Amino acid sequence: MKTLFLQTYKLNSALLSNSIIYRLRKLPLVKHIVPGELYGNEAISAFIFVLTALFTIGKELLGKALFLGILIFAAHFSPTYLSENLLVIYFAFTLTFSFVSNQYLQASKEKYYAIQLMRIDANEYCVMDFTMTSLINMASMFIVLLIFTFIFSLPIYYCIAFPIFQLIIKTMSTSLWLTYYEHHKKVLIDLWYVQAIVMIIGILLAMSGVNQQIYLPDIIFILICTIGSILGYCFYQNILKTKTFKSYFKKKLTLNTVIFDAESVANITKNNIKKQLSYDRDIHSDKKGYDFFNDLFFQRHKKILMNSAIRFAGIFGAIFLVLIGVLWFMPETRLQAALTLETHLASFLMIMYFTNRGAKVTMAMFVNCDSSMLTYRFYRQPKSLLNLFTQRLKTLLIVNLLPSLVISLGLIIALYISDASTPYLNYALIFIMINAMSIFFSVHYLILYYLLQPYNINLQAKGYLYNIISSITYLVCYYMINARFALFPFTISVIVFCVLYILISLYLVYKMAPRTFHLKN
Repeated sequence: MKTLFLQTYKLNSALLSNSIIYRLRKLPLVKHIVPGELYGNEAISAFIFVLTALFTIGKELLGKALFLGILIFAAHFSPTYLSENLLVIYFAFTLTFSFVSNQYLQASKEKYYAIQLMRIDANEYCVMDFTMTSLINMASMFIVLLIFTFIFSLPIYYCIAFPIFQLIIKTMSTSLWLTYYEHHKKVLIDLWYVQAIVMIIGILLAMSGVNQQIYLPDIIFILICTIGSILGYCFYQNILKTKTFKSYFKKKLTLNTVIFDAESVANITKNNIKKQLSYDRDIHSDKKGYDFFNDLFFQRHKKILMNSAIRFAGIFGAIFLVLIGVLWFMPETRLQAALTLETHLASFLMIMYFTNRGAKVTMAMFVNCDSSMLTYRFYRQPKSLLNLFTQRLKTLLIVNLLPSLVISLGLIIALYISDASTPYLNYALIFIMINAMSIFFSVHYLILYYLLQPYNINLQAKGYLYNIISSITYLVCYYMINARFALFPFTISVIVFCVLYILISLYLVYKMAPRTFHLKN
């Protein structure tokens, strides 16, 4: 078992090493610096091997610390915090996660490479994986609990009892799911209603622990761990003897579901997009050229483009109606509301980020139009791309301005009721700024799509730079939630930035899109 563990660990390190090198060689600028000779380099492999070990240890410790920290935080919600409350919550969450998300029975790339490609015996590999991973989990839980014992004054026996209980429950769940599969040839753990039932029971049990409706004395928990250890040993013997792993993972470890796991998601996405298309034969347009082309696209995709925009507009309209009602009937809240609205405008950047439909619309463009049209050379000519880009931008603006108009008007009315002495210039700046945010995201998603076209024919995202920029965009918006700016300089800055961004985007599309807007392999 020790030899097999080291072999598979080296295999996983090699896979990680090659994956990192591959991703680096796909990034602009960096790809010219990273040579292909790094693949198979012994020094790089040794470095990644050590890095993987440190990362695994850090990940385990951090995960356990986060898990226990959440449980202790939840236990403090009880009227009088007792160790018994923590025991009930720990019991509930461990039971729930062990049965709903069993890592030993989940498909992974590591299992695929080891079992399907390297032809390692599935039963031998899974027993080794279960045993070694369980030991690592117990050791990391012990270390974290030892630290938490001194920080939160927990009973010292938790350092032994918690890891043992966790091992017992995970061993039991693994054995039971495998036994059910052996007799019924059905993966019960993947059924949503089974997961829902287990989670509901776990949540109710945890809530009972918080409200002190149920409590678990220390002596009872120790007794459960003692008796459970005997049962756990029996379940572990069943895992050692079972021959079910081979047939179980033969069904789970397929190329599409593990290596190209995005393919199944992509197919669902494609089908969902196509279901929302309009196939009305009476659809027509009096426009010509690319205006005609884009107009037909807009009419066929009205459900995709407009439904969510109308839904968001309705939601924000209802929220502002409630806010205006509160301000109207509770005058004492107006002064604080005015101050909050004027200083928290930056937080609306995150709201506009989630409201904007740019990412969904560009995906629909690729699925039902560009995935076919990009095979034609005329479609990628600079003038054609710029023409279609501007037409699509107009369409996106129409879609995204609907909720942003509701938000901007709602803000102005709420601010007017809160403080009628507010200068009219502020109202105008707020109106322009909110809609400028909407315009920015419309342009932003479309420019990313044209310059970094991230999809291949199967709708799998292949653009790492696209993902990086999308993540940075989210982080900036998230940071702005708690940012405070004066109204005048912030609104002016946003408006000027949006105007410059649009002008630069149009230039970049004309110059670069003919080289970048193409199908990925």
